[in-house]
Amino acid sequence: AGHDVIIVTGDRDVYQLVCDPHVKVLYNKRGVSDYALYDEAGILERTGVTPDKYVMYAAMRGDASDNLPGVPGVGEKTAAKLLDKYGDLDGIFAHLDEQTPKLKENLAAHEEIVRENAIVMELLR
Repeated sequence: AGHDVIIVTGDRDVYQLVCDPHVKVLYNKRGVSDYALYDEAGILERTGVTPDKYVMYAAMRGDASDNLPGVPGVGEKTAAKLLDKYGDLDGIFAHLDEQTPKLKENLAAHEEIVRENAIVMELLR
């Protein structure tokens, strides 16, 4: 049996490592005393996506703390909705014609950046 691990951090990138029941994140939200313990359900509630989709979600949304631009007009809610409907980046980019004209334009113009973000953001285990 594996060991239980709690990763203590202020970096949301580690959300992708959460794996029930053994790996959780104790996220430092603000200062030295404001923490939240997240399991898979907590990550889903906080972001709208499961930990295994967090990298794709963050790749579209962008990450200012890592100096990675996202898609204009795609925030947390839109990224989560797209992943919920299409499953992954390939699914999203294969269905651009189903998006509003502005979202379609922005996604198409930033596909390479999103895919590069996803590669850079993935933490190796």
